[in-house]
Amino acid sequence: MRHFILLFLFISQNSFASLLDLQLGTSIRTDDFSWTIADQDGEPNILSELIWSDLNSISLDFALQHNRQEQGLTATINGYYGIIFQGKNRDDDFLGNDRTGLFSRSFSESEGTTSEFNASIGYRFKIPDIITHKKALITPLFGYQQDILDIEDFNVRDVFSATTTSGAVGKYKAKWTGITLGFDLLLEITQKVSSYFTVNYHIFDFL
Repeated sequence: MRHFILLFLFISQNSFASLLDLQLGTSIRTDDFSWTIADQDGEPNILSELIWSDLNSISLDFALQHNRQEQGLTATINGYYGIIFQGKNRDDDFLGNDRTGLFSRSFSESEGTTSEFNASIGYRFKIPDIITHKKALITPLFGYQQDILDIEDFNVRDVFSATTTSGAVGKYKAKWTGITLGFDLLLEITQKVSSYFTVNYHIFDFL
């Protein structure tokens, strides 16, 4: 799955002084997602393959962080909920192994929702002012995350039969859970305004 984030910036006030910090923002995303299944006896090893691409969504992002002090333990809850307003799907079926013997192919449009929830703990460090000339805090994080992708396909065009089916034709829901590693960076812009950035690496199980 690929995330291309055009806007992912939180603005908050008094972030360095508060014990409980709430940040809100919006983002525009583009996701790619693929799914394959083998036959029951293992041959063909790819019986059917679904590929969703250019799943464009707009989402509401949030982050809630509890800080005891500028340096020390922190607890963070963050995530987003997005509406997929545009996307496309390709559905292929095969008779042979390794995507050979293609006997069915169709294209459709896609819409749906996407969401993410993350809870993590970390330890906050102050970056020396000699590096940034501004007050800055970095927090390595370890946490748990859940992602859900819920898609509905419609207006299907079948390549082999040259037919078109209007309306909704299928729903697909995928869920991932696992641990995350990453860091947060909080950078002071003025005495009252700061910017917040986050980077995460995911280790997921597909459910």
